[in-house]
Amino acid sequence: RTEFEIDLQVDEYDIAKLEVGQPIHITMDSHRGKVFQGEVIRIDPLMDPRSRTFNVVAGFTEAPEVVYPNLTVEANIVTGRKEEAITVPAAYLVNGTQVIGENGERIDVEVGLRDLQRVEVVAGIDTSTVILKP
Repeated sequence: RTEFEIDLQVDEYDIAKLEVGQPIHITMDSHRGKVFQGEVIRIDPLMDPRSRTFNVVAGFTEAPEVVYPNLTVEANIVTGRKEEAITVPAAYLVNGTQVIGENGERIDVEVGLRDLQRVEVVAGIDTSTVILKP
């Protein structure tokens, strides 16, 4: 782990899923297109009552060559893994539970795990289904 620490704000709905040592995928505006690896170092147990978030401290396990204080990061903390899951880009969902098929029809789907970019689809389509971006 590097000497840099990353302060993350995690909302109260997600805090119970976290534990020290969990892996994190980190992106930074200053290093566009690159994903760095890190891990949870510490979880502060007191919630900030104004923001309703908890402070989680992370560290890089694979850091960029140059890091400056106070840079903006986006961190995806890995809370679960599934092998052979069907995922679609989050932007392809309509109303949170539908996708658009190749003929323009709306297809109801059941969603599972998600991050900011991708959503797992557990029912409604399979790997042969062609979907369109709305």
